Amino acid sequence: MVEEKIDAMFEMIKILTNEVSNLSTTVDTLTSRVDGLSTEMNQRFESVDERFDQVDTRFESIDERFDQVDTRFESVDERFDRVDTRSDAVDQRIRSFEQRVNERFDTLELKIDNLATESRSYFKHVEDRTDTHESVLQKLFYQTHVNNMQINKRRDK
Repeated sequence: MVEEKIDAMFEMIKILTNEVSNLSTTVDTLTSRVDGLSTEMNQRFESVDERFDQVDTRFESIDERFDQVDTRFESVDERFDRVDTRSDAVDQRIRSFEQRVNERFDTLELKIDNLATESRSYFKHVEDRTDTHESVLQKLFYQTHVNNMQINKRRDK
């Protein structure tokens, strides 16, 4: 009986040994599969890392382009400021020129008004003198005519 139990125990130990061997094989298979999966996952993560690196590179490129565009906008903005400043200067010069021209025309209009007034005064003076000369001539003509008539009357007498 003891021998039978020992035989049964040996049998169980053999079965357990086989099971442990099978389990060991299964664990080895699982380990190799996990190692393969780990390798594949590492490769995929490396691929993802490479893609992220590419995305980062593209974003850096986009940032550089935005920096270039921003620089150009700043340049254009500076040029607009210069043009605006020059436009203001030209506007100021035009206003100054317009003011000087207006002042000059005002002076010219005043001189023309003065000339017209002086001309009227001169022509009035000339007219008055002409009237005086005309009246003197009329008197002289009248006197000459009267004198001629008196002379003729005396001659006839």
